[in-house]
Amino acid sequence: MSPAERASIDNAIWLCRGCARRVDRDEAAYPATLLRQWKTRAEDLASDELDTRPPAHGDAQEQLVGALTGHTKRLLPSLIKNAHAASVETLERLDPRFHIESSHQGGVTRFRIEALETVPFRLSVPEERMAEWKRGVDAALQAGTPFEIDAAGFAVRGSTLLTHVFEGDDELEERKLTFTPHAMPARLKWSALTEATAVRRGFDDVTGSLAMGASQWTFRGEVWDGLAVLTIQMRHVAPPWNGNFSLRFDVDRWVGRDIRTLPYLDALIEFCLRTTPEEILDVELHVEGQRRAAMSSPFGTVAPANPQQNALLSYLGRAAEITRRLGVNVAMPKHAKVSQEDAEALGRVYDVAVAPDRMTAAHLACNPTCTLTATDHGANIRQLEGETEAIIIQVPTDLPSELRIFGQTVAVPPVRTTLHGLRPRVIDERTVFQTGDAVKVELEPTKDFWMAYEWPLGDTSLHK
Repeated sequence: MSPAERASIDNAIWLCRGCARRVDRDEAAYPATLLRQWKTRAEDLASDELDTRPPAHGDAQEQLVGALTGHTKRLLPSLIKNAHAASVETLERLDPRFHIESSHQGGVTRFRIEALETVPFRLSVPEERMAEWKRGVDAALQAGTPFEIDAAGFAVRGSTLLTHVFEGDDELEERKLTFTPHAMPARLKWSALTEATAVRRGFDDVTGSLAMGASQWTFRGEVWDGLAVLTIQMRHVAPPWNGNFSLRFDVDRWVGRDIRTLPYLDALIEFCLRTTPEEILDVELHVEGQRRAAMSSPFGTVAPANPQQNALLSYLGRAAEITRRLGVNVAMPKHAKVSQEDAEALGRVYDVAVAPDRMTAAHLACNPTCTLTATDHGANIRQLEGETEAIIIQVPTDLPSELRIFGQTVAVPPVRTTLHGLRPRVIDERTVFQTGDAVKVELEPTKDFWMAYEWPLGDTSLHK
């Protein structure tokens, strides 16, 4: 070939450096005819891919869904919606007096059936289920509480739709009937009152629903973003009114979260631990902005203490404060169990390093003493004997060096106790001391005595 022919674009083929080296070195394996075929195929493929996007990450998944269902992934939501609409339309044709809504979640399809007008029907309950049915209906009518019952074997006459639902030939794993009395939106205001001081502490208002029965009303609402459920039942037939108060909280909502930032932990502690049994719990029920009912009773009689629940809350409050100061992340476990040993160790560290009691000389049953080791033939002891002014003494505090918080080991920095305003007095009959002698010293508190626990994370001083 001439130099011009070799330099022509018609004689060019794009190769990487490695492939170009192999082609140039082995003319027998890569003849000119093969290279021209490569070039033609590459140019044809590039021409076919003009104005098209490269393969995306989800293309393989899209193709798999299409192969399994016969439809693309993008089309499936609309198909599911159309399937629900078709099912609802078919059921509503059985009895136009009903409105039906369907939903599918967690592998379970649910239908909500609502009557558009009064629909007379006859429900037949199997004899062996009659007692359970009567208890549920009585609770719903008298107290306004919902109930659920296994509907297997039930029969309905008076509506083709209801007959199909209860006696259909489709093989369902279970048929359940939920009886829900009519409920209206309501708001609950509650607070704790200390009669001796007239101090009132209000808690967060609770938005929920009020169901009225023939002899009792039932209020149910979620507190603290669903962390707890509050239920109050009260008779309204004749005075004196009485009822039941229940507050249940679900700690599973905290699972996996850093215990330093558990939502509404302080609110739970305030209600369960800091409200005394003697305080008065005031409850007001408001419907459409008007006060409709009220109850007032000593806290201990309305909401009796739950020792196991309160022990967990107390532990969580202390553990959260300690881990905040240490800057340690401890996750809330699925099953929050604490041994007595771990709880006591955490309490000792908390009481000393976080929230120590106040101490003055009046709190001391006797003068504190300590044992000093003589140094330099008793030079330090002679110095104490000649001391007339109050001194400062620092001693290590006997606390655990580590804690187990929900199975996680947390290192605890040493805590040092500093005693201020002490006058030393050597209690020893010897006049000559040798290096290494143990000498007992009594510490007499002066009027300026006070004590502090010093932690690397900040001093916790006690008032005089």
